Amino acid sequence: MDINDSLAVTLAVIMLIAVIGGVVSLVRAGTGLGWPLLRYFMLVIALPLAGILALRDATLTAGALAIAGAAVGYVFGKRDGREA
Repeated sequence: MDINDSLAVTLAVIMLIAVIGGVVSLVRAGTGLGWPLLRYFMLVIALPLAGILALRDATLTAGALAIAGAAVGYVFGKRDGREA
């Protein structure tokens, strides 16, 4: 196992821990699935995914990152219903 494999596994574990932490905080708070939690999940998933794809030298890296970037842009561009 070389350093790229180690970093990819580390990023995947960080992503998994962050998603589990988000779900646990959602259950403890007793709130619904709102835009702040969706924004958190998009960052938690998109940033490590970009790192993993860059480390693995995937053939479709640009396409996958474009889709992830579009999803992040949509989630952060969406208003959550509160007055600014």
